[in-house]
Amino acid sequence: MRSATGTMFELYFRANYMLCKGARARHVGETLEWLMGGARILLAEDEPDVRRIISALLRSGGYDVHSTNSGDEAKAAFEADPTYDILITDIVMPGRLQGTALARDLRVIRPDLPIVFMSGYASEAAIHGNGLHPEDIRLMKPVSRADLLEAVKTALSFESPD
Repeated sequence: MRSATGTMFELYFRANYMLCKGARARHVGETLEWLMGGARILLAEDEPDVRRIISALLRSGGYDVHSTNSGDEAKAAFEADPTYDILITDIVMPGRLQGTALARDLRVIRPDLPIVFMSGYASEAAIHGNGLHPEDIRLMKPVSRADLLEAVKTALSFESPD
């Protein structure tokens, strides 16, 4: 019998959950986008712990997140850099601009801006005369990672019927 000579070694790579689940070819492109970073998100959330968790969830999905603690701060950030791909905002926040007013102000600058609204109260999700668009997404807090990432993906992929 011949004995093998040489060196044997094993390489271990971090698993990518999309590829490990037997993903189809279309998921490979999504995986590459996730690895390279995704859309730029402007987050307006006044509760520090909620803001930290939502930011972490979005970053884990490959997004570049700029978080702010009020509608006023979010508007200033957007005016300084209107290249954000999407706004995620709480509806009720301290300061002059609540989430719906923030959305209206930012849409003066960029009418096609996708927006995801979050609320801890069901009654806030249906504020009358609020200027929400039919394609705007409303999420009830607490929101799961999967629901949050799906909402962002849906909002970003919506095409206006102009």
